[in-house]
Amino acid sequence: MKGPFKNPATRDILLVSLFCVLLQAPFLAKPFNVDDPFYLKAAHQILKDPLRPYSFSINWSGETRDAWERMEATFPPLVPAFIAAIIGVFGENELALHLLFLFFPVVSGIGIYFLLKKYTKTPLFYSLIFVSVPCFAVSATSVMLDVPLAAFFLSSLVLFMYGVDSDNVPKIVAGAFLAGMAGLVKYSALVLPFLFAAYVIQNKKYKYAVWITLPVALTLLWWAHNLAVYGGIHFFLASAHIGKGLTLHKALAVPAFMAGVMVFPLVSLLMLKKKGIVVFLVELALLFAVVGNILNDRLSALLFSFLWVSGFTFVFQAGRGALAKDWFVLIWFSVSILMLFGLEPWVSARYVLFALAPSLIAFSFITEKTNVVIAKYGRVFVAIAAVVGAMFNLSDYLWARAYRDFPDYVRSKGYMPAHSVGHFGFQYYLEKEGIEALDFNKAGQIEGYVIMAKNADPQRPPSDLLKRLELVEQVPAESAYPVRVMSGESYSGFYSSFWGILPANVSKAPLDTFVVYRIKRKRDI
Repeated sequence: MKGPFKNPATRDILLVSLFCVLLQAPFLAKPFNVDDPFYLKAAHQILKDPLRPYSFSINWSGETRDAWERMEATFPPLVPAFIAAIIGVFGENELALHLLFLFFPVVSGIGIYFLLKKYTKTPLFYSLIFVSVPCFAVSATSVMLDVPLAAFFLSSLVLFMYGVDSDNVPKIVAGAFLAGMAGLVKYSALVLPFLFAAYVIQNKKYKYAVWITLPVALTLLWWAHNLAVYGGIHFFLASAHIGKGLTLHKALAVPAFMAGVMVFPLVSLLMLKKKGIVVFLVELALLFAVVGNILNDRLSALLFSFLWVSGFTFVFQAGRGALAKDWFVLIWFSVSILMLFGLEPWVSARYVLFALAPSLIAFSFITEKTNVVIAKYGRVFVAIAAVVGAMFNLSDYLWARAYRDFPDYVRSKGYMPAHSVGHFGFQYYLEKEGIEALDFNKAGQIEGYVIMAKNADPQRPPSDLLKRLELVEQVPAESAYPVRVMSGESYSGFYSSFWGILPANVSKAPLDTFVVYRIKRKRDI
């Protein structure tokens, strides 16, 4: 074999990239959903005035609020700016945006390959798992922040770490610069300078610590912009706006979500010895005894108990493996787990993505002692991860499509004029048809119909409006496909554990249920 394919690393990178693209290809036309419309709204503002990215208003909770004054937009502007550039050339098109966003999952796959290459002899196997598991594969079909963050985050670490290893200053500078850019994708990337410092200390190459100031300087420039334009620092205002801290809810959801959307923590159970198996079964029985009396569905209670104990067991195994193998990975893994408890007051599969890379490296430490098993069953493990990721992705696609298709039904039934209650893609596609989200402060002025969607995060309308609502019909969005990622009826909350403490479940429940009300005239009440 001649040319670049003679190099095993080149072949592996091409294979990971191709595998990633093939997994995403069936979902490139996925309708916008969840927080996609919020970033699209921010992108349109950047097209109008790029220096004032937060000077817009949005109704995202039953009230039209200013993105800066009410701190509705808690994210930095880099991804909306990227979306704005795409919209400026191709228009607001699902296929165009998803095609160009493919750049980020491919770069993430390449980045994790080079990181794994430092720690394991089989980086290809683990990289294929990385791009397959649900928290990555499903997130990669959105235009949200999490996979772009992974691309910047992993690229910056690869360049900085390889630069330190080889005393290559240009690589170190490039990695430090990308770290600063990562902080403009999502503020959780501000941990990167601390990780850089840990790596410099571990390798005793203190002379390179000076370059850690570069991402700090870029962050300070962004803060200076905030002060000059808005009179405040966005990071601190956004941090105060978001609920933080350890809660019982997150303590229950984090381990279950880690096991369910990473998948490979379940494989690590095969590494347990007899004593570990006994402990696992005892913990499972005890948790099920409690949860089984809380949830109405015993199978869901059993699934949750299994995932929670599996996730908890994995965190313990991974931490112990990283402690024995590499304390930099231990720090990274520990910080990433703590971050899951310090973001929003809920847990989401896309937030778990932040912990995917260090968890996978720690997983390689656990499994490297069983290379025979990996060599024999590695393809099977990759296939299982890919199938599970595709199952989640199909469910997510069908859910998003239900919101895109529903306006056709509204139009055919003549439910106009109308307002909607609930956001995600439900609000977005109705607004495309001229059906605006209901502003509760103006509820007394509206006529016609009110349309709600149970799973689209609807807020409770004011009591004076509720008295005027007359039920017309409920329209379930049925699907024969039995996997649900967001359904309170099946305890599944892939994007928010407030919907359910399972990342997904098997259920016959509708993808969502649309409820149509007629607004009675006040004299008819």
